[in-house]
Amino acid sequence: KVFNPLPKPNESIRWSGGCEDGFAHGEGTLEWFLNGAPNGTNTGSFHEGKQTGRGTALFANGSRYEGEFVNGRPHGSGTMTSEKGHRYEGDFIEGRFSGNGVLTTPDGIRRHGQFAAGLFTYGTMNWPNGDTYIGQFSENKRTGRGTYTFASGARYEGEFFEGKFHGQGVLTQPNGQKLSGTFTDGKLTGSSAAPASSAQREETDSLKQLVDAVAPRDLVTGQRSLNMESESEELTRASEQSGQILGQA
Repeated sequence: KVFNPLPKPNESIRWSGGCEDGFAHGEGTLEWFLNGAPNGTNTGSFHEGKQTGRGTALFANGSRYEGEFVNGRPHGSGTMTSEKGHRYEGDFIEGRFSGNGVLTTPDGIRRHGQFAAGLFTYGTMNWPNGDTYIGQFSENKRTGRGTYTFASGARYEGEFFEGKFHGQGVLTQPNGQKLSGTFTDGKLTGSSAAPASSAQREETDSLKQLVDAVAPRDLVTGQRSLNMESESEELTRASEQSGQILGQA
């Protein structure tokens, strides 16, 4: 017998290893079958029917986990890759991303920082074009205080909500010119700038143009991160499924 927290109808196993008191025990390979078709494997050390210690889990959809297990679930340090090319390397707690880790997606977006219960909460997000965000996240979205630095050298520091500039913030041009004020849904709605000269007005106008240019782009990147987040949820679900492949005979 082996541990299976979520048994399915017509599920069966084949265990290649030793047994103790009727349970899979020691080093071996556990093969899963659903309706007679291969449905994943686990290789490693088992104790009382539960995978424990370092090992691997291969899923029928092509996902793979390699790392530490406790009581049949990924727990400790490990690496999860999905069939779509997502990769998470870091800490797991009871099958979910929790602790310090790095999540990389096929489009080149990289998140490095703190995860809790499968969600990214604080850290750095890098885009392939050179843009970088460092700060807080909520529900995998840029929400709270943070700094978004563009590849051009422009930088926004302040409050975010669901991936967009929202609240009090300061936008800085590469030349050092600053524009502070209130942002709503990615748009500058109130500014503290009060230029006294035409040159200052031109610089402020150029900053506002930058805001207008950034806002739809930020919305796009926000949507892209939302797409990534839904796919990262798939990766989280895959990690949770690693407990399932330790099914009960």
